[in-house]
Amino acid sequence: MRNKRNNPPLAILGMALALLAGAARAQQAEGCMYQVPSQWQSLSVQWIGDCHEIYADGLGVLRVRTTPPEQVFYGQLSRGQAQQGVLDQPSGLQAGRFIQGVWVPARGREERAEAWQLGIDAAKKTSTYFRNAGITRLADEYEAAMKRLDKQAARSR
Repeated sequence: MRNKRNNPPLAILGMALALLAGAARAQQAEGCMYQVPSQWQSLSVQWIGDCHEIYADGLGVLRVRTTPPEQVFYGQLSRGQAQQGVLDQPSGLQAGRFIQGVWVPARGREERAEAWQLGIDAAKKTSTYFRNAGITRLADEYEAAMKRLDKQAARSR
């Protein structure tokens, strides 16, 4: 007869493996944890923004680390999870949100307007951060991104 305490049920083993897999997809930036969106799982991603407790939180930028970046998310994270904003990718700019790590384009006028504004505010905040740090090249880069987002947002109204 088997001792049940020494042989955990498959469901518990599966849950543990799922948790381990989820932890492998998380990244950390200077003590700041964030979940990498599913479409970027195999890429190196950087968070530029604030941390609350141990999680990336608030307005900022998730950037795929390539030169130049292939994809950038300007927007809001909450407890390490990308939320709503603008995705800048080779095919262009798109307002939307991440739902369980998957990008979903904004639907409806209000949702689009909110996502565009979050993206603009995130680019502005990032530009200000670099300007205050004396890193003019990056400050100018994010200021240009903010202007590009603002121009595109005006077109989509």
